[in-house]
Amino acid sequence: MTSSTPPQLTKRQREVYELLKSVFREQGFGPTIREIGDHLGIPNPNGVVCHLKALEKKGLITRGNRLSRSIRLVEAGDLPGAIAVDGNVRGGCCVPASPDEAGLPIDQLFSAGTRRFLRVADDSLSSCQIVAGDHLLVDPEASPRDGGLAVTASGQILRTRYLAGGWHFETFDDKNVSDDATLDGAVIAVIRQV
Repeated sequence: MTSSTPPQLTKRQREVYELLKSVFREQGFGPTIREIGDHLGIPNPNGVVCHLKALEKKGLITRGNRLSRSIRLVEAGDLPGAIAVDGNVRGGCCVPASPDEAGLPIDQLFSAGTRRFLRVADDSLSSCQIVAGDHLLVDPEASPRDGGLAVTASGQILRTRYLAGGWHFETFDDKNVSDDATLDGAVIAVIRQV
């Protein structure tokens, strides 16, 4: 939201919005339409969709088309277009960047669209150097990469491998997963605040 005045919400819209904020805080990703309805006692998914459309129109959320868990909260403030690269680290020392070096395209990387963050709550991904407190940026439109991470529609994080002409998926306890698992996106970045 770019306005400093919060939009007026109906009682039910406020309940839906507060639930969304709570779920994002606790899980790191949004609920499904059915989960919202179940939690708030709204039996018809169309009723939930109407409230979500109103929140979207008021600039509080964005939603991806026909994607599960694609609701995103819109935070105050705009992202910069790019952040300048001031230098490169080599051998533990900072070396000045060349004047023509492109900046990091923050606006493209963090575009609201259907991308979302998942907060890592434990060290179950430590074999990938990802630890509690890190955030995974998931793009539902990105293709998996060999040696990368993917997220299933059920919320499971998988290692991806391209073997013998096809994709192979593994859980982090080294159990195989069906190679035709329904993917909900690929992890395109890991963010760590130090």
